Amino acid sequence: MKKRIAFRQLGRTSKHKWAMLRNMVTSLIKHERIVTTVAKAKELRKLADNVVGYAKKGKGTVCRKSEKRCCGRFCSSRNVLLCFSVADICNFSHRPGNLRSRRKANAIIQEKPMVTKLFEVLGPRYEDRDGGYTRVMKIARFRVGDNAPLALIEYVDRPGEIRAARPPKARRERLLAGGALKDALEGVGIKSIERSDDITPDEADVLTQDAGK
Repeated sequence: MKKRIAFRQLGRTSKHKWAMLRNMVTSLIKHERIVTTVAKAKELRKLADNVVGYAKKGKGTVCRKSEKRCCGRFCSSRNVLLCFSVADICNFSHRPGNLRSRRKANAIIQEKPMVTKLFEVLGPRYEDRDGGYTRVMKIARFRVGDNAPLALIEYVDRPGEIRAARPPKARRERLLAGGALKDALEGVGIKSIERSDDITPDEADVLTQDAGK
């Protein structure tokens, strides 16, 4: 009986498979859409969702005063994180898991610009979504050589996605609560009409003419 198996073998050794998944998740963050085999896409989806979870937990770990990442030295007396610079003190208060999440993401993603994109772009994008950050869709193509079925994996809620993802419950409630829907409509050029019981004489003449027609 097989137990405690986290990933498919994919015909590779553990080191080869982990290196391949790290390359693929880095490419996915960079392009936000890649084409691979169905088996690889299903395995990549787990890792891609996990790194987005790290980004959502790792907000506020950059010091605005020194413009450097915090070194993680926690001063219990001041309740702050000390920065790389000895004289500078991080403006953010200590929150457990922030720096740890960023370090875990650094251990997976192979390019530093992609780590920055993960925490500054993808993390805020999925702040109100609890899961399901990626989409896997089979395509009507097969890999040349072994005829393996191919699939497309992409991040949702982005410009140019194949189909619009269903908005999360928190976002729907926020839009319908009041005010947010009006701002969203005005953002795309749709202005709301304010109702008023007082009608000017000119407006009354226009309404009368329209009714006569």
